[in-house]
Amino acid sequence: MTRKTIKKSAAILAMTSLVFFSCKNQGNSTTENKVEQQPKQEFVDEHNAKNSLDWAGIYEGTLPCASCPGINTTLKLNADLTFELTEVYLDEEQNNFVEKGSFTWDKKGTNITLNIPDRNPQYKCIEGSLISLDTEGKVIEGELSKFYILSKKE
Repeated sequence: MTRKTIKKSAAILAMTSLVFFSCKNQGNSTTENKVEQQPKQEFVDEHNAKNSLDWAGIYEGTLPCASCPGINTTLKLNADLTFELTEVYLDEEQNNFVEKGSFTWDKKGTNITLNIPDRNPQYKCIEGSLISLDTEGKVIEGELSKFYILSKKE
């Protein structure tokens, strides 16, 4: 090979390499721009007690009472959004009360409100239990909090 042929081959190789690498880099920057231009999306978890748990059934427990040793409570929630609430006040003469009606879910699908005139009790629905909430719809905290739970029986 002559010197002239070697220079010509080296020049062709250099130009080919330059074209190859510039196209490759240009392709990567276009891909990077496409990835960067996509809007960021936040993950929204649409699961809640209403649509994820088997909440219909019978719940039982003894809730605290200010004027008696406790209230034996049985709450039956039906899939058609109706309920039957039976409350037995321990050590009281007139102690058995039964309420029937409908209930509603909150916007988040985690709490229910029984539609009972003048009191509207609220419960937080969790796996296998209902937690009785205070009048503001908040979970009761403190030493007695474990006594505000109704456990699912069926």
